[in-house]
Amino acid sequence: MASTFRKREDLHFVTTRAEVFGHEGARLRRLLIGLWHTRFQSLGHTALTLRLFIVDRNTELSQALATTLVDLNIGVSVASASTQQHAADWLGTHPEDWDVLVLEPSLESGNGLALLEQAVAQWPQRPVVVLTHFATEAMRQYCLAHGAQSVFDKTTQMVAFIGHLQRLKSGHLTHRPC
Repeated sequence: MASTFRKREDLHFVTTRAEVFGHEGARLRRLLIGLWHTRFQSLGHTALTLRLFIVDRNTELSQALATTLVDLNIGVSVASASTQQHAADWLGTHPEDWDVLVLEPSLESGNGLALLEQAVAQWPQRPVVVLTHFATEAMRQYCLAHGAQSVFDKTTQMVAFIGHLQRLKSGHLTHRPC
């Protein structure tokens, strides 16, 4: 099996429209699982499962992402939220029930960037990964400067995001960069 993929051929529909998550979630899962076997299999398998708290205004995306991560044996979504208040409440009552916070800065209500700062301040050793449709250079710089471990664009960097989570799972990445 080839260990690399061609973005244009294999990820054409992911890179051309954001709606892939809502209406083509099953197709996305099949594609990512296929790419997983060709691209990330070499990182090895561990029994550890990442517990992810996904904060995104798009509940369809959260569900598709959660299913994909289970299918890839990377992690499980222990909860999800679509507002800053709901996310803050859940984090406050479940401080030990998650390993990675996956965060979209643009929420139904509230501010995901404020949630980023809160999570980094309260749990400095836990990774916060930003997954957004608005991964501009300014957004990346802001998130990284305020403690995000990494920032990924939903439309063009899903495979990189999945790879990042796999490296976290397998211990090839530390939680928080120095």
